[in-house]
Amino acid sequence: MRPDDLVGYTYRAANYCGEHIIPALVAVGDVAAPAALGNVEQYGLEATLDELADAQAIDRENESSFDSGDFPKVLLRSSAEPYTGPAEDQSSRCDNCGVVLADAEPIPWRAAADLRGEIDAFLRGYMECAVWASNDPDTEAPLDDKYSTADIDAALQSTMRQECAAFVRAQYDDLRLAGELTGRDWASLGHDLWLTRNGHGAGYWDRYMEAPKAKREQAEQVGKRLSEAAKQIGERDLMPDGGHLVSMQ
Repeated sequence: MRPDDLVGYTYRAANYCGEHIIPALVAVGDVAAPAALGNVEQYGLEATLDELADAQAIDRENESSFDSGDFPKVLLRSSAEPYTGPAEDQSSRCDNCGVVLADAEPIPWRAAADLRGEIDAFLRGYMECAVWASNDPDTEAPLDDKYSTADIDAALQSTMRQECAAFVRAQYDDLRLAGELTGRDWASLGHDLWLTRNGHGAGYWDRYMEAPKAKREQAEQVGKRLSEAAKQIGERDLMPDGGHLVSMQ
């Protein structure tokens, strides 16, 4: 996919430019305005749409699996009708501002598929650590004595995926660098998110010791940034409830 391919979105039988697709979602009540607009400013439009899709279990990698009435589909420059003049103007325009999308500035994007593997591995390590590092609040017994990740409540699994996907996208460069410096894979990086956000005795902050001596200072700074980001999420813990594991948060 060329970097100038993405010029807009199709949603509910209308086309929108990058500036107006989130307001279109807000207008029908699909997303909350302050959070969505804040995420666009911080993470970028495509990353925000990826996160919103994850929250609705929508696979943006496979657009044939959902309808544009449920979630926006990408509109590529090659598919947008160009401007042909006032007499026979059938151009694809933004339903909000009227801009001809075939002539619009490209929207920076990373296809959802690009990070799907990393997010899946990160989530797996995160969930495994959650069960391994948590105790039954009534008996103090480690949860992994009786439970596995398969026992995590479905709703909580969905929440965990949203949290992990958002963290990976927001901290992608530092996570990738941390992995390169310490040799840790994406599952291990997910493991450390659970440890760090919950204040355990290990986490992103101390993995710099696993880097080569010449790179430890750099790895320490990366670990500090990741730790600060993890702490901002807040703590979460697990507890048994009717044969499933649910959040104590």
